[in-house]
Amino acid sequence: MNKRDQERADKRVAKELEKDANIEIINSTVSKYNPNDLNLNKESGKATSLVSYKRTTEVVKLILRGVRYTDIVEYCEAHWGIKRRMASIYYKKALESFAEQFSEEREYEIDKHQIMLQDLYRKSYKAGDLNLCRLLLQDVAKMKGIVVDRVDVTSGGEGFVFNYQNPSEKE
Repeated sequence: MNKRDQERADKRVAKELEKDANIEIINSTVSKYNPNDLNLNKESGKATSLVSYKRTTEVVKLILRGVRYTDIVEYCEAHWGIKRRMASIYYKKALESFAEQFSEEREYEIDKHQIMLQDLYRKSYKAGDLNLCRLLLQDVAKMKGIVVDRVDVTSGGEGFVFNYQNPSEKE
């Protein structure tokens, strides 16, 4: 076996080990649930909102454990009897729940940061460090989205074109 084939075999083995580890994580995460709670009722053909919420929560837990997208989709197909498209919808709902959670935290962090910048501005103004005050004001303006880019007034913002010719070319 040459070097390239050996590397490919090693990658295959590593991928299988990772997949086995993901299956163990899935089983440890999911073993807390009664599998019948998450299965569809064959008469209805559609998951209730409670089942959908439980499935989304389970997908969130799998994502937090570091399970790959493809393994999550395979798990959903095998255990819940749903298609790949529906599994991807559950995955998308899980990611949206992360976004909602972090957007609230983001607003809090922005407010906290602005208060800290204002405090620094007040202290530097009292100390007479006007250069630091100017920099802090620029940071606050960037946070609020009111930054004005500098424009070259002499050219109206357009680039300069130099038509320089050698003196020998003029003749």
